[in-house]
Amino acid sequence: MTQLKTRLLLLLSLFPFWLLAQQEQPIQCGTDYAHQLKMETDPIYKEQYERTNKTVYQLLQQQNARKTQTPEKNNPLAACDSNLEDEVYTLPIVVFIIHLSSEPNPGDGPSNPTDAQILQGLQDMNDAYRNVGAYAAHGHGANDASNPDRALLESVDVGIEFCLAQRDLNGNPTIGIYRIQSDTYADIDISSELDPMKTYVESQIGTGLFDAANYAHVWLHNDICGTSIGCSAAGVVVGSDVLNLAGLWGSSQNNSKTHVHEFGHYLGLAHTWRDGCTNTDCLLDGDYVCDTPPENSTVGTSCSTNTNSCTTDLSSGPFTVDQDDMHENYMDYSLSSCKNTFTQGQKDRMRTYLISSRASLLTSKACIAPNMLEAGITGVTFPPNGITVNIENNGNTLISSIEFTITVDGGTPNVFVETVSIPAAATATVTISPFTLAENAMNVLVEITQLNGGAVDSYLNNNYYCQPVLCRDFITPPLNCIPTTSAAGLDNNFIGISHVAFNDINQSSGYPGQDNPSTGYVDFASTCSSATTCYVGDTYPIQVDIIGNTSPIPVEVWIDYNNNGSFEDATEHVLVANNVTASNPAIGNVTIPAYAVRNTYLRMRVFLDWPFDNACSDPVLGQAEDYAVMIKAKPLLLSPKVFLQGAFNGVDMNAVLQTNSMIPLAHPYGSIYAGTESVSSIPTDVVDWVLVELRSPSTTIVAQRAAFLKKDGTVVDTDGSSPVSFQDVLSGNYYVAIRHRNHLGIMTNTAVLVD
Repeated sequence: MTQLKTRLLLLLSLFPFWLLAQQEQPIQCGTDYAHQLKMETDPIYKEQYERTNKTVYQLLQQQNARKTQTPEKNNPLAACDSNLEDEVYTLPIVVFIIHLSSEPNPGDGPSNPTDAQILQGLQDMNDAYRNVGAYAAHGHGANDASNPDRALLESVDVGIEFCLAQRDLNGNPTIGIYRIQSDTYADIDISSELDPMKTYVESQIGTGLFDAANYAHVWLHNDICGTSIGCSAAGVVVGSDVLNLAGLWGSSQNNSKTHVHEFGHYLGLAHTWRDGCTNTDCLLDGDYVCDTPPENSTVGTSCSTNTNSCTTDLSSGPFTVDQDDMHENYMDYSLSSCKNTFTQGQKDRMRTYLISSRASLLTSKACIAPNMLEAGITGVTFPPNGITVNIENNGNTLISSIEFTITVDGGTPNVFVETVSIPAAATATVTISPFTLAENAMNVLVEITQLNGGAVDSYLNNNYYCQPVLCRDFITPPLNCIPTTSAAGLDNNFIGISHVAFNDINQSSGYPGQDNPSTGYVDFASTCSSATTCYVGDTYPIQVDIIGNTSPIPVEVWIDYNNNGSFEDATEHVLVANNVTASNPAIGNVTIPAYAVRNTYLRMRVFLDWPFDNACSDPVLGQAEDYAVMIKAKPLLLSPKVFLQGAFNGVDMNAVLQTNSMIPLAHPYGSIYAGTESVSSIPTDVVDWVLVELRSPSTTIVAQRAAFLKKDGTVVDTDGSSPVSFQDVLSGNYYVAIRHRNHLGIMTNTAVLVD
């Protein structure tokens, strides 16, 4: 490091720093160097990086697939996904200025910028990520009317903002800026001095005040050096740390694009020229983004220069014609004055990376000043006849009432005022009742609109919560045992369950001590966010990935089909995989049996350890995770055909009742059937209501549905065209009976298969 610093001093004596800052140069980023160094020397970092990339890839694939589905029928997540795309995430940062002793006061020199410059740099970054102000523009080719792909090249609003931390982990107020004088670390060698610097900083400001889970760490230095890069880096990201030249941060709009670039790395973006022209799978190759054209050049170009370093644009991804390199992209190495673009694909990757790898930042309270009136929503569930909202009081004032606005599937908002008593720093569950959700409701948006009889919440980012109605009447499954990992397994990162994929479940986690320092056990079954619904008779693939140990190890899975809280029944053992490693996941298929308890959430246990006795054993080095699984019978669809004597005219039936408006909007079989079928208008060609029954044996009614009889004799559901649907009835052989209000009923003379 001494030799590097000596060369640096010589350089500064020849070319004053502020003169260099004014002469525009292509950004030099040290992130690739730091990343490669960590990949070669830190196996945990390497493993976590590869696991995160895999998870983000899977999530983006699922997200892209959901965008192609029909929201009303196939995708109950779609509306909330849409809200999530519009939601603005705010990430707390704390800024550590490591300045020279020769510049002791803010503004004395480049290593010690003023608070105003820090705030300006923060505003510049927010403008860039929101695509507004001086940072709003178009990507390369986006204004070219002859380019059929120009819409893909547009710069977008990423929907991410940054705030200076307002409180530390102890809840004490802070302004989020700390100044530490150190000639040793003002010019830092990231090859060897990063960890010692952090230890020194904590000795100056206090230990444990700002962890990486709740705060993004920004380190501002006079110079940033490395063994193989010299002192050429303007910025670098190392794990959870963002390092930047202090003289660049907020000193001009162009200079601020350095930390705009570095925070792109922090949020999972790569350089646009990573991996050159390779483009077999655009989510895996290159920069992991499909709408940034493949690029194989690190040469800074002028803003008016058009270059095209790759011809593989059409090999994978959305482009229909080969595109020029996008030197307007913030993640390129072109001149800063050219940069103005994050693409939609980069937005998707950053937001997906954020919610999968840095999700704790989204629940951090660091942006909330401790001395304010503030309430946040942490969860929403749907018990019978109501909605339950989990509330936390993040301020210092008693909350006595909350006004909620509830919107179902984008319809008319409903306002409810609930009287509560939630002290400062406390949590509570508020039930809004009565509130009945329609059977076909898909999504519920809950918002806090007022507190304490008219006061406005001081922090709005946690005031809304969109919950898909996937977990209607959610009840946590019974739990009879909690497997507890030994101290050795908790204290040492030997092995852990890293990812579970089963139907809608797509959950990532880590080592036991990271997931739950007390027991290593994770109860994902206690919330509907990690639940899924499966259907009797269907087969579902399951995959469990692990991290750590390279020797083969068992992974086993149970589903508590009889819902007694235990896993003692041999038929509940759904997966046994004995040779699982970090590169060889546990893979199998689960077929849902007819004897499983239906229409309530059952517990699924995933267990990782060396040979163990049962699902309630205490792991030595591994861990257990639980998930919630709802089992239902697939709807039975029936399309019978009958004719009414009297109405039949030899070809079809007369629709006299409909012509004379004599068919009621609600079914007329209330004396023998408790169903609630009704319509707002009678579909065309309807003769009358009929009652369809499934019987087994012929004298026992298993299920009933009111339906419409049409002129051509077909019996249809209340939409006037679909087959009659029976919910929660297992497929099988049934006698089918059809009854009419002024005709004798009719029934098949034998049982017929209905599935």
